Amino acid sequence: MKKPEQYYREVADELKLDLSDIRQANSFFWNIGVKEPLREIKHTAVFVKNIGTVVVSRNKLYNEIRRIIRAIRNIRVSVKYRDDKKKEMIDSYMKSLKDLLRKRNELIKEGIYDR
Repeated sequence: MKKPEQYYREVADELKLDLSDIRQANSFFWNIGVKEPLREIKHTAVFVKNIGTVVVSRNKLYNEIRRIIRAIRNIRVSVKYRDDKKKEMIDSYMKSLKDLLRKRNELIKEGIYDR
């Protein structure tokens, strides 16, 4: 199996580009195109042509769900905010929570995650 560095050299020779440019382009693609949407859980999966589908980590998704539930609970018991501000914040978190639970259920339904 070839290492990434070997592929970089082949592509650099083929396209007559500097090796550092190839590394930089590849790094940009993986960081912006694949890792960022999964890190921020914008998408549960990212399809990469000729490679396959990269799915968000189960632990990452579940930890984010737990974090939002914890935030909702803390806001409810907080005396720091007025009632109208609490309601606004809770509604925002509830919307995010519903979206994450929907994404989790889709992954379970597709058989990617088990229960």
